[in-house]
Amino acid sequence: MIDEAASQLELESVPEAIAVAEEQVVRLQIELRALRTEAGTSRADLAHAEQNAQVWQRKVEWLHSDWQAHKRTFADIRELLSAEESLGAEEERARRAGDLDRAATITYTELPEVSRRIETLQRDLSSPAEASALLRDAVTVADVVAVAAAWTGLAADDLRAVVVEV
Repeated sequence: MIDEAASQLELESVPEAIAVAEEQVVRLQIELRALRTEAGTSRADLAHAEQNAQVWQRKVEWLHSDWQAHKRTFADIRELLSAEESLGAEEERARRAGDLDRAATITYTELPEVSRRIETLQRDLSSPAEASALLRDAVTVADVVAVAAAWTGLAADDLRAVVVEV
């Protein structure tokens, strides 16, 4: 179930919040075109519809921008984790080869810097300001409960109550 929940955290899929907002923009654009062709539409109604469509369009643009920023942050973290692993292997090779200066540089300068950058990015992602993040890289209890509910046909609230008791 955890694997199934993790598969739903797909970083390339458009988040539901963006899809819903894009659908709203399309609906409002259709409504706006209908108002423009309709006889008897007041300027106030038309102006209100245009303003509403613009507000939703700006929301979609902001959501896309935020989503892309989150994707870049996740990519940066993955890249830094890979660099950290490579540095660890390089440090081990330098130690075995007797290049203690290089091993010391990696151990006491480079690895701590990479680790600090990873921690900073992870902290930024988990900050309260990011609580409504469009992307996540970890499976939560709610994700597993949603999968279990879909598989069993039981209500998610009932399953969540069982999880809380355990």
